[in-house]
Amino acid sequence: MVRFVLAALREAVADSRALARHAGLPVWALGDSGARISRAQLARLWQLSLAELAVPHLGSRLGCQWRPGRLHLYDYLFDTATTLGDALAVGHRYIGIINSAGPSETGLIEEDDRVTIFHQPFRTLDPDVHATMSQFALSVSLHRARQTLGREITALHVGLATAAPANHGELAETFGTRSIDFGEERTTITFSRSHLGLPMPYADPLLAAVLRQHAQAVIATPVTTPQWIDRFRQVLAAHLADQTMSLPAVARGLGMSPRTLQRRLERDGTGWREEADTLRRDHAIQLLRAGMPRTAIAERLGYSDARALRRAVHRWDTRSAYHDR
Repeated sequence: MVRFVLAALREAVADSRALARHAGLPVWALGDSGARISRAQLARLWQLSLAELAVPHLGSRLGCQWRPGRLHLYDYLFDTATTLGDALAVGHRYIGIINSAGPSETGLIEEDDRVTIFHQPFRTLDPDVHATMSQFALSVSLHRARQTLGREITALHVGLATAAPANHGELAETFGTRSIDFGEERTTITFSRSHLGLPMPYADPLLAAVLRQHAQAVIATPVTTPQWIDRFRQVLAAHLADQTMSLPAVARGLGMSPRTLQRRLERDGTGWREEADTLRRDHAIQLLRAGMPRTAIAERLGYSDARALRRAVHRWDTRSAYHDR
């Protein structure tokens, strides 16, 4: 979800990199599908975006930036459902795939001729931030249904937990209804049962069953928040593998300056030289055991020649002996 919001901000001509940085979003985590982004960081991103762009109805505007596949598994679950109603219900059931920052606070109410999706306010969030996030979610749901079905889908009613603006014509156009109430306890969007029965063009019951089983497993599996030092070591190893390992290159890969990288390593009780030596030592041991000549190992690990590798090996041995005392 965070990557989608940042992409939509870029299309809205906002400096998404600066916004992500000021919101405290780690650059390395944005490229890691297993990384957790806290609710506080996501809320901060929305708060900064509201101040940066200063446009009305930012949430609904960015929600219209949805494109097929932007939400990955969540979109595929939607596409393979049998009807629009089934797709919306599936979206509610598996919201944890994209809303992993905290427990889901959404709901779905079915009545005789209509179905209402609601977003309960997060009590810890600023009301304006919550309203923007909720409008964004509703806009995505409606825009995705329209694009997938290839036809106009309108809401019967929309309820927003914000004060009424001077003009809500843009919201009426976005949601396809002028039946919009403001100052509600929660944000809602209501669809007609006749729309909910529309068949989905990419319905695939067999694939849907597989995807839903996978989605359930994803939600049930605890995701460990990657530590910054783990990401650093991944980038360091990648640069060693393609023989481009240097402090400036690794710092660029992590989206920071060399000096900032050194300070971060110091705070973690380590340093550039120590990390680079440890990685090279581990690789050297593996390559020596595999029978690779020392000259080739020296070249692979970025040493000037075999003598430089020997000096490094001696340094590693001395250090190990010292720590073994």
